[in-house]
Amino acid sequence: MDFTQNYQMYFFLFGLLFFTAILAGAYPSIYISSFEPVKILRGTLRLGGSSRFSRILLSAQYLFTVMALFAGIAFIQNAKYQETLDMGFNRDTIIGAQVDNHTDYLKLKAALASNPQFIDVVGSGNHIGRWDYSRTLKNEGSEIETFMLDFGPRYIEVMDLEILRGRPFKEELKESDHQNSLIVNEKLVKVFGWQNPIGKRVAMDDSTMLTVIGVVKNFHHNGFWREVDPYAMRLSEEEEFNFVIVKVSSSKLTAAFNYLEEKWARSYPTSHLRVFTRMNWE
Repeated sequence: MDFTQNYQMYFFLFGLLFFTAILAGAYPSIYISSFEPVKILRGTLRLGGSSRFSRILLSAQYLFTVMALFAGIAFIQNAKYQETLDMGFNRDTIIGAQVDNHTDYLKLKAALASNPQFIDVVGSGNHIGRWDYSRTLKNEGSEIETFMLDFGPRYIEVMDLEILRGRPFKEELKESDHQNSLIVNEKLVKVFGWQNPIGKRVAMDDSTMLTVIGVVKNFHHNGFWREVDPYAMRLSEEEEFNFVIVKVSSSKLTAAFNYLEEKWARSYPTSHLRVFTRMNWE
């Protein structure tokens, strides 16, 4: 159906809206405003029915009005709180893009390398709030189910994850770190009851022995309404990258986002790129 040329329909809809608004809103508001609410509450004025029934209706109206006002204030304060609450990682100046394979990763990284508005570009197998997996970790008779994140070198630095103890993964040690190293969050340290977590040896799924080299500050991976889960992190091989994570300045976030989508659409029109920022993080 095409209404672009049917102006009579638009006039009819506008007239119906105007007539309904006048009928439903203007007349009752003008009529009721002629009465004094104090007289109704005191019972000195009758409105058609019983005075008690009128007082009940008026009191209910005031009650709902006050509730709506306080609810509005509460929602505004909650929005401000969530806007400024520290999630434990950088989400304000980060743009992420999910790629389908290693070839797409290399293409996108090369496309971004020449643009100076991108402060840093890193690859990742998983990404906070977007993709993780679970494994069983064992240490000295204790066993827990934990979420896992695999990412490339400098991911911790770009995402501003705070290292509380130990060290992050390093480019010059990537072969050793990929095979043997593990970084955990505070929650996992607490669950295991470790006093000195650095150097602890854990078995992953009974088959892989890993050494804890660092502890990061807890982060909210899936919103504030969920309890922080134990997390462990490993170093990915480049062939395992599923995400390209880009850090930009806050003033250039929109321009960088548009550039990323437009560059990909021009270069690879048959391949879809899933780009996300803070606004559509989850």
